[in-house]
Amino acid sequence: MLEINSNQVNILNEFRSLVEGIPGFEPFSQETLLAFVNDPLIFSLSFNKTKGNGILYGLDHADLRRKLVNTIPDEIRCDLLFEKLEQAGVFNQPDSPLYSLTIDEIVSVGDIGMGHSVYVVETNTGSWVIKEGVDEHQLFYEKLLTLLDWPTLDLKKIERNGKCFSIFKYLGGQNLNRYTQEKLLDENLEIQLAKQAALADYFGRGDRHFENYMVFEGTLYPIDVSFLFWTNNEDWLLSYIKAGLAEFSYYSLVKDDLFLCKVEAFFEEYKTTSELLKSNFNSIKLLVENFYGDRANDYIQFIKDRLYSDSFLFSQQELYINGLNFCKERTTYKHKLEQVVSYNPSILEGYPYLKMYYLADKGRHSTFFLIEKFERESVFKLIHKLSDQVKENEKIDIKNLTH
Repeated sequence: MLEINSNQVNILNEFRSLVEGIPGFEPFSQETLLAFVNDPLIFSLSFNKTKGNGILYGLDHADLRRKLVNTIPDEIRCDLLFEKLEQAGVFNQPDSPLYSLTIDEIVSVGDIGMGHSVYVVETNTGSWVIKEGVDEHQLFYEKLLTLLDWPTLDLKKIERNGKCFSIFKYLGGQNLNRYTQEKLLDENLEIQLAKQAALADYFGRGDRHFENYMVFEGTLYPIDVSFLFWTNNEDWLLSYIKAGLAEFSYYSLVKDDLFLCKVEAFFEEYKTTSELLKSNFNSIKLLVENFYGDRANDYIQFIKDRLYSDSFLFSQQELYINGLNFCKERTTYKHKLEQVVSYNPSILEGYPYLKMYYLADKGRHSTFFLIEKFERESVFKLIHKLSDQVKENEKIDIKNLTH
C-alpha cells in the first residue's frame, strides 16, 4: 500500500488554505488521496465542490491538484497510472490507439487536467491524452469539423465496464487563455476565432471559455464540447462574454485604435462562416440525422431557426458588443481587487466570495463569472470600498515616508 509523501502533505495543506472559507469548496483529505493512489478503479482525482452554485476554482487550485499526482516519484507514478489506464481499457481494447502497449514502452505519464485528472502518456512513438468520459456531442462536433474541412483532434472513444474514455493525440501547444496571456493573436488565429464563434452559435455550443480551446502551430482546436443545441444558449453566451469567457471576449484585450477594424473583421468572418454552413446545409442535415436519430428533427430545426433567420446575425452582434462592454467594466473592478490584494493579501480571508473571485480570475482573462446569476453584485461595492481605503492608506504611507 502506497503512503502519502511529505511533498503531498505540504500540497494538501496549501490547497486547504486556498479553499478555506469558500462555501461549497472542500479541501482534499488524506483519505481521499490514499484511496486514489491505491485503488486502480479510481481513475481521477477531482475537486470536491458543490455543483450548480457558482463555486469557481482558479489556476492555483488546478496546479495544486495536479501536483498531488505529479509529485509522486516517477517510477511509482508510472506504475499506478498505468494500472488505472489498464483498468479503463486503454491498453486492451482493440479500438484504442494504445492497444497492447506495455509499461516498458511508456516514457512518462502525468496529469494535465484542471478540475479532474486528464493524463498524457508519452511513448517512444508519440504522446496521447486520455480522459474519463466522452460526450456524444464531442463526437458529433468532430464529424462536423471534418465535414467542413476544419482541423480536429481525431478523438477516439473506448468503453469499459459501462464507462467511456476518450483518447486523442497530444498536440502540445497551449490553451487559449495561456497563449493570450503571453501575446495577442495574429490575423490567422483571429479569423479562426471568429469562425469557431459562429459555428458554436449556430449549433448552440456552450462552455466556450478560453481553456476549452487549444492553440498549436497556428491552429485553433475546440475541446471539451459538452453542450450543443442548448435552448437558451444565447443567454448563457451573454453571461460568458460578460465574464471574459467566450471567443469575442478576446477583443477586450485589443487597443482602442485597432478595436473597430478588428471587430469588423470578426463579424465579416462570422458572416462568411454562416454562408459556408448554408452551402453545406444538406450535408449537415444528413450528418445530424445519421448521428442523433430520433432527436435529429429538433436539432435540425434549432440550426435552421438561427441560420436562416433574418435577424440572428444582427442580434448576435448586439449581444456580443453589449457583453463586451460589461466585460470591460468588470475588468476595472478586477484590477481594483488585484491592487487591494497586492496592498494587503490577508484581506481575502475576511471575505469568502472576494477570495473565490480573486483566485478564479487570477492569471485568466475572466471577470466575475455568473456574479449576476447568483446575486453577488454586492462584491463590486465591497471592492470599491476596499479600493478607496487602500488609496487613503497609501497616502498616509507616503506622507509618513516623507517625514
